[in-house]
Parts: sequence; C-alpha cells; structure tokens
Amino acid sequence: MKRKLLVAGPVALVVVIALVAFLAWPRGGTAVTEDEALDNFRSDQSASTTSDDAGSAEGTEGPSAVDTTPTPGVYSFATTGQESVKLGPLPAETRDYPDIVPVTITDGDQEGCFKVKLDLLAEHSEDTTYCTTDDDGVRLAGHSKRQTVGPMKPVATMACDEDVLIDPQATGETALTCSLTIDGGPAELSATVDGTVTARTAVVDVDGREVAAVQVDIVNTLSGDLTGTWNESLWFSEDDWLPLRIVRSLDMQGLAAFSETSDLTITTLDPAT
Repeated sequence: MKRKLLVAGPVALVVVIALVAFLAWPRGGTAVTEDEALDNFRSDQSASTTSDDAGSAEGTEGPSAVDTTPTPGVYSFATTGQESVKLGPLPAETRDYPDIVPVTITDGDQEGCFKVKLDLLAEHSEDTTYCTTDDDGVRLAGHSKRQTVGPMKPVATMACDEDVLIDPQATGETALTCSLTIDGGPAELSATVDGTVTARTAVVDVDGREVAAVQVDIVNTLSGDLTGTWNESLWFSEDDWLPLRIVRSLDMQGLAAFSETSDLTITTLDPAT
C-alpha cells in the first residue's frame, strides 16, 4: 500500500501542476483589427510593387486566370464560428471568432501565385498560397496554420502532391492528396490527408452585388497521428480568383486535437491598402 501511495503521489502532483498551469493561462481569443492587419501588410509590401504592371502587360488577348490574381490589400470578412484546441492532457480551450476578420492578400513568391492570410484571432492565423495554372485553373501550393495555447505555439503545415483545386478540364470529383505535420505542440505529429475536390459555378452576394464565382467543395479524411475530417468550401471570384467566402468544418483528434466551424464572407471588393 505504501509503495502505491509513493507512486501515486508524483503522478497526482504532475496532474495538479498541469491543471494549475492551465488555469493560470490567459484564455479566450483576441481579435485582430483591420488597422493591425494593414500595418503588417504595408510593412511587407516594400518589394511587391510591380505585380499589377506585369499582369496587365501579358493580357493582350483578354483576361485569363493564368495572369490574373487578386488585388493585394486587406479585406474585411463577416464571420461566425468558433474553435476548440486541446494539446496533450490539458483541457480543451474554446474560442469564439469576432464578427469581422481581416483577410490579407499578397503576391506570391512566383508569378501567378498569391497568398491569403486569415487573422481569425491573434492566437490563430493561417497562410494559404494559391497558384493559377496554364489551363486557367487554380492549385493549392501550400498551407500553414499557427495557433497559441498557453506557452505552446503549434504550427501545422500542409503540402500536397495532387493539389489542383480548379481544373477546367475535369468533370466530377478530383483527388487532393496532402501530408500534414504539426510542430511546437506536445510532440511532433504527422498525418496523411486524403481528399476529393468538386468545383462548380456559383454566385456570391457581396454588399448587394451578385458576383460570379467558382465554388470548390473539399472533403478531407485524416489518418496517422491525427484522425478525423477537414471539410471546406471556397468561393473564388471568376474574374481574379479573389476568395469571396470560406466555410469550414474541421474535427481532428489525437495527441493534439482541433475542431472548428466557421463561415467567412467578404464585405467589400475594394481592399484597404
């Protein structure tokens, strides 16, 4: 009996310390303002002033998806939803998203590519790079998600082998095959992401104006250190592939667990610069 008590004592102490630490952490989410996003955008734009001229110079045969990308700047998105993050044995932390979320568009590192940054919260930001293709399509060139939970700052990175989101030649579903890694949490984790993509024409209402769009529905299943689903619908403007709406339902379980439901819709087509 004494030995059992001696063993149980340190275990109980570890649990108590973990719970006290969790209770001491600042919880909840902090909204990122448009002014904060705009300051970050301006500081990052010093070397990105020629992309519009390059795109218009190539457009001698009319606009196409190959040489047309969204206008850089900070866009406002009306937002609903929340997330829950759980790392290791600690209790889950749930955060509501603010009513307005700034989404920053910048030019990518390669011609025909652009980066979309979502500042869902100060504790949760994402960067996604999209690239246009030679046949007027769009592919997913990379995705990273950064979150803060107490002292931990897990970073999820996704890279895809089959990465085409919009293929004008495709009919029906196409494959999306990616690998997901998470660093900075309780352990280094990895998962395989097997998905399907379906694209179709649609219309999005933006401040009373109907905007022609391409709707992309993504259904992902995860396996490995993380299991679960990651389903997302994206609406891109037909004119320049500007993201108009993002709807997500995510449920990943494992040593690190993440869940999210969100709906973001752009409020204006004119960005702050």
